Amino acid sequence: MTKPWYNQLANGGATINGKLFAINSDLSISSLLYTYGMFVNYRIAEEYGYDADTLYQLVFNGEWTLDKFYEITQKIYNDNNGNSKKDIADTYGYACNLGGQHTPDVWLAALDIDVTKTVNDTIEVHFMNEKTVSALEKVVKLIYNNDGAFQINDDWRKVPATFASGTIAFTQLYFGETTESLGDMQDTYGILPMPKWDKAQEGYYTNAWDQFTNFAIPKTANNFEMIGCVFEALSAETYKTVYPEYYDVALKSRYSADETVAEIVDIIMAGRKFEFSFQFGEQLQRLPYLFRDMLCQNNTDIASKYSKIEKVINKTIDKVIGYYEDED
Repeated sequence: MTKPWYNQLANGGATINGKLFAINSDLSISSLLYTYGMFVNYRIAEEYGYDADTLYQLVFNGEWTLDKFYEITQKIYNDNNGNSKKDIADTYGYACNLGGQHTPDVWLAALDIDVTKTVNDTIEVHFMNEKTVSALEKVVKLIYNNDGAFQINDDWRKVPATFASGTIAFTQLYFGETTESLGDMQDTYGILPMPKWDKAQEGYYTNAWDQFTNFAIPKTANNFEMIGCVFEALSAETYKTVYPEYYDVALKSRYSADETVAEIVDIIMAGRKFEFSFQFGEQLQRLPYLFRDMLCQNNTDIASKYSKIEKVINKTIDKVIGYYEDED
C-alpha cells in the first residue's frame, strides 16, 4: 500500500485497525478528475481590477481567504440584459449550485473542517464546534448576501455551462470539466485553490466529488493471489502511463503558456482531503452532507440540527467501528 499508485490521502484515513475494505488506486483516475478547484474567468476578473498575477500573489502570500473571496466577488455584477432583475443572463462574481447536489461539499475541506477523525483505530466525530458555525455563517453570507453571487439550482450542469459562456468570474468545478464543459470556452480561464478559512490556515485544501472509484474484492471470489497480482499490475501501469497522460499532458499542458497555473494545480492536488465519513454518509444521518443541507436551506442554525441527531450518530459510529474490529 506504500507504492505510489495507491492514493494514501484516501486510503490512509479509511484504514482502521489495519483494515481497508475499499482501495483507491490509479487504476481509476476519477479521484483526480473529480478534484475541485476554483475556476476563474480572467477577462471578467481583470475588468474588475483583479488580473491573473494579482490573484496568484494572493494565493502565494497566503491571503486567498474566504473573506478576500467575498470582497472580490461582491463587486462583480452587471445587468447584461437591462431588465433590472438578477437572472442567469447577467454577469456575476460567483455562481454555484445549491439544488441538493455535491458541489457545496468542497467548502468543508477548503475551510479545514473535519467531520470525523480516525484516532487510535477508532472514529471520533469532530464536526460540531464554533468554527463550523462561523464557517457556515460566512458561506451563507457569500451565497445569499452578496450582490455578486447567483444560484443556479435547477440543474448543477448549468453551472459549468454558464461559466463557459463567459458570464461568471468564479465558480468551483472539478478538473474533469476542463474537457467535459470548457473545451469550447472562448474566454481564457485559470484555476485557483479553494479559498482558505483565514491567513493562519496552514494550506489550501479541497476534496473530490465522492463518486470517485474505489475497488473491492467480494469474499466469494476465488484465487485472491491472482486477483491481487492483476490489480497491482494494472494500477502500476496506469500510474506510469494513463495518470501522467491526463495530469501532465491533458490538464497541466492546457496551461502550458502559464506555468504559474500548472504550479497551482500541484498545490491543489497536494491539499486534497478524502473525508472517511462520506463512505457512511446516509448511515450517519447525513452528517457529511449536513453543511451542504444547511446551505441549501439558507439556515445557519446548525447547532440545533446537530443536537437532534447527535445520539443516533454516536450509536452509528459504534456500529461502524464494529466492522473493523478483530474477528474471533
